[in-house]
Amino acid sequence: MVIGAGALEVFITKNSSCLLDKAVVNGKTVMTSVQPVLELEEPIIYDGEKAKVNRKYTGKIEKIEIEEQGALQTIIKYEGNHVSTQGIHKIPFVIRMTIGMNGNDLKFSHTFLYDGDEEKDYLKGLGIRFKTPIK
Repeated sequence: MVIGAGALEVFITKNSSCLLDKAVVNGKTVMTSVQPVLELEEPIIYDGEKAKVNRKYTGKIEKIEIEEQGALQTIIKYEGNHVSTQGIHKIPFVIRMTIGMNGNDLKFSHTFLYDGDEEKDYLKGLGIRFKTPIK
């Protein structure tokens, strides 16, 4: 799916772990591989001592829909879960991406539903990661 909004074009692939594959402004790629990410800190016992381990999760997009499409803006709604490399699902999310007409920026609203264990799943980091070319 390609959404054009003046100088900005956004390329979205369904059945991907990315919110969008790339964003192009005036023919130049400005970001690629845009993904939701999560990092949890979990207390553990290691060699009889208290320690902490950080576990990283990447977003898995389960549903994409165009929530609003009009002359001034388009809003894409993503629903999914954060998944570890071991296949553990944590912290479901809803992300809305707003693309304004004739603008060069994207706006994100990131809502998460905390379903972790409050005794051991400490939120260390939550956000959206992307790659960008160095000029």
